Amino acid sequence: MLMPRIFPHFTPGLAALLVALACSVPPLPARGDDGFSIPGLGVVRADDIKAPEVSEQELERGMRSLEEAFGAPKPAVSVEGGVASYTGEVNAAGFDALAAIAAGGGVSALSVDSLGGEVFWGMKIGELVFAGGWEVRVRGICFSSCANYIFPAGKRKIIDAGAIVGWHGSARQDAVLAARAGISEEQEFLRKIVPAMLAGLADSGQDAPGREMMLEGIASELGRHRTRRRMETAFFERIGVHSDSAVYGFLPESGVPETSGGWTYRIPDLAQFGITNVEYLGPGDYPPPDKLAFLGLSIATLNR
Repeated sequence: MLMPRIFPHFTPGLAALLVALACSVPPLPARGDDGFSIPGLGVVRADDIKAPEVSEQELERGMRSLEEAFGAPKPAVSVEGGVASYTGEVNAAGFDALAAIAAGGGVSALSVDSLGGEVFWGMKIGELVFAGGWEVRVRGICFSSCANYIFPAGKRKIIDAGAIVGWHGSARQDAVLAARAGISEEQEFLRKIVPAMLAGLADSGQDAPGREMMLEGIASELGRHRTRRRMETAFFERIGVHSDSAVYGFLPESGVPETSGGWTYRIPDLAQFGITNVEYLGPGDYPPPDKLAFLGLSIATLNR
């Protein structure tokens, strides 16, 4: 994936792309007590980054700008007989289409098949579901942002035969991983974002920027990250679900290997997070083994 020219000014809402890149890049070459040494830039420390939160409105504008720049695919969204159907990436186009359907009234359920997408839009769709008192029906896969925010927001949650709901982290994961490593959330964010930026620049044929410009870009992304974190905390409180549901697989007691593609839960365990009224329509116990293998998921073991 190519990155737009982000220097001298970073494209608003670049965080979604950077986070995706960060999942596949190695740590920086050298690390000091609280920072990382970048060839040609010297040591960058968390204390160097001044990053106030941005408003939700500014974050939304940035997310829309990013999707327009990269031509995000439009999910298939429709409604029939009071059931809205959503198939594809969780993004702005999908939210807009679903919001228009919700405004028309008469919707009682959302049927979904999605591998997820940007957490901001996952929360926005989850808010639509929760406000409408909709049932959520998982047709095939509800993964990532779909599992974090859309599935638990449903008044009832129905998982079709052979379908699966899978988690692999959220806006809070940096805090959890940082705590395990004995560093601050800002340090964990720095560990990921800098190599992601450099990788993105290299992919697009751009040279690394100067130190001040790099710090400015990191600060912008950290500010957006903090806004997502605040929004996520408020979202889970509003729907009455514990935010641990979206990060529990990172904890050693979960039994989820670090090499796993994510995790799911047995239905009785979901209730421990406040995710209740869940029904699986398939034969046998949930989750289905073939979907576990397809997504590379583990079953998290709860000892809460």
